[in-house]
Amino acid sequence: MHLETGDLLLFTQKKSITGWWLIDKTIEYFTNSPYVHVGLVVVDPPFSVSSGTYVWECGYEACVNPETGKQNIGVRLTPISVVLSNEQTIYVRKCKTYIPDKMLQKIHSEVFLKPYDMCLSDWLLATLRVDLRPQKTDRFWCSAFIAYIFTQIGWLDNNTDWSIIRPCDLSSSSTYISWKSKVYGGDMRYKKFERLTLIASLKLKLAALGIEYKQKSDSEIQVPLNQGFIHINISEFIFETSVVDTVKTYPIMSFTKQKSLVKYILDIRESINV
Repeated sequence: MHLETGDLLLFTQKKSITGWWLIDKTIEYFTNSPYVHVGLVVVDPPFSVSSGTYVWECGYEACVNPETGKQNIGVRLTPISVVLSNEQTIYVRKCKTYIPDKMLQKIHSEVFLKPYDMCLSDWLLATLRVDLRPQKTDRFWCSAFIAYIFTQIGWLDNNTDWSIIRPCDLSSSSTYISWKSKVYGGDMRYKKFERLTLIASLKLKLAALGIEYKQKSDSEIQVPLNQGFIHINISEFIFETSVVDTVKTYPIMSFTKQKSLVKYILDIRESINV
């Protein structure tokens, strides 16, 4: 499934038992829903990070934020490769509309590095749908952050109290939230692709063409050149290439089809007389 900016991701509880597993279990119990986390897909963010696919989220686990290079707990962008490596089942709600870059930039400036809401009283009152200080912007939990974004965009009513929104409230089966329009489709299970199968298929195509390669990891292949190499990284159905060559500089390219990728490799090899 191809992810695009605006797609909503709903996460179930992690399979492995860790210290954070208890928090997931608590959320699942009090909300009577399998969804324990939620995030928003942003492709090529119009912020300060490099191009790629990220999940804009407010997380309670320390994770390196690519915008700062440091770990933080709270609002951050998380690379999709990191998100998909977790032992969780993910459901996707496809976005049916467009979010202007200027809107994303404005919201980003307002929420950058805001902390995760660890206030116990906020959690306890939210289970009763009670909020003594509605629409908080100094701290969020995951679903409060996403509901805040939707309110700022104009998809939810202005009086929406995002501070007590639960992950399950953002699923297609919930009627708690008042949407101004039909922005999202239903919950669809996200099927992680078989990385090893994809790598194996690419290796067969390269071998059939007599192109040498080195497999660096379960998601990386290098094709040697006379001077340098082509580095291929596979992430979420996308082949991203970078070329290390002392003769000529090539832009980073992304491909969704192996046929296009292989043609690109052949063209690069020919252009530098391999």
